[in-house]
Amino acid sequence: STDNTENVISNYIYNPKIKFYRNEQNIGLVANWNKCLGLAKGEYIKFLCSDDKFHPNIIKKYVDILDENPDVVLVSCKKEWFGKGIDPKVIGVPFTGKISGERAILHLVINDNYLGEPSLPIFRKSALSVGGFNTSYSYIVDWEMWIRILSMGHCFIIPEVLCYTRKHLQRQ
Repeated sequence: STDNTENVISNYIYNPKIKFYRNEQNIGLVANWNKCLGLAKGEYIKFLCSDDKFHPNIIKKYVDILDENPDVVLVSCKKEWFGKGIDPKVIGVPFTGKISGERAILHLVINDNYLGEPSLPIFRKSALSVGGFNTSYSYIVDWEMWIRILSMGHCFIIPEVLCYTRKHLQRQ
C-alpha cells in the first residue's frame, strides 16, 4: 500500500491484539491474502478489505453461529453496496439459514458468487486444508476458494445486511 496505513496503525499498535506486518515488496493482492492466512492464529478467519465496512455486530453473530454449529465451515450474509455516486443497494441471497455444502456449491456454480467478496464470509481456519486462494487466477479467486471450503462442510447465510461493500463507479 502506498497510503498512510503505517501512520494510522501506529495509533493502535500498543494493543497486544493488533499485529502489523509490512511486506518488503508488493506481492499482489492474492498472495497477500494468502500471507495473512498463514499468519492467522485464530480458529476463524475474517477479512475486512480496506474500503468495506462491517455492521457492529457482524463478528458476534458470525462466531455464535460457528460455535453453535460445528458442521458449518462458512457463514455469510446479505451485503449492501455503497460508494460515491452509488445508490445504496442491498444484494440478496438465494437462501438463508443452514444449507449443505453441496447445495451451496451447486448454487455458486450455476448462478453467482452470493457469498461475496472476502469481506463478507467468515470461515473456519481448519477448512484451509483445501488450500488458500489460488494465485494462478486473476479473477474469481474468492469464489473458487469458497467452493473448495464448502466441500468441507455446511454453509450458513444470515438474512440481514452485516457487511457494506464499496462499489466504485469505474468498475461497473
